[in-house]
Amino acid sequence: MPRDFKLPDLGEGIHEAQVIRVLIQTGQTVKEDQPLMEVETDKAAVEIPSPFGGTVTAVNVKEGQTIHVGDVIVSFDESGGATSASAAAASPAAPAASVPARSAPEPASGSAPAPAPMTAKPAAPDSGTDGRTKTAAAPAVRKAAREMGINLDTVKGTGPGGRVTREDLEAHVASRTAAAAA
Repeated sequence: MPRDFKLPDLGEGIHEAQVIRVLIQTGQTVKEDQPLMEVETDKAAVEIPSPFGGTVTAVNVKEGQTIHVGDVIVSFDESGGATSASAAAASPAAPAASVPARSAPEPASGSAPAPAPMTAKPAAPDSGTDGRTKTAAAPAVRKAAREMGINLDTVKGTGPGGRVTREDLEAHVASRTAAAAA
């Protein structure tokens, strides 16, 4: 049975997110609770789990795209029985309540092997996805860096543990502007 999965409510006051990484492909069979993608909001980066099992018929988002709550992000052809149908019927309300619980450390540690193959592939210098995982920075700072067109790998972090702060971004922009003026 064809089924669309919409971006669930990600928390109080959060209406949009940016897709960081898509973990599935069209034609792939997924299980219930399997991570579909990683998204980043102003407050956090979270994995979006599948509310039911089935075969992916369409992935309606791409990396770097901004999506809104209620947008259809993935379409499935369910291959399950009554259990999947009942989970699908509850999906409009269930993901909102269960996304924070499912994005706890267990899925994150379960998805740890997935980034390893991805980091092995892009050996090119244009590896923006790799930079996001190597440089420590808050989601709001990452968003500001993207909006300013700054690669966080080029910014020296002065926060705890070398974390890049908003002040570090501003100092980086100022030094770039001064160098361009000279």
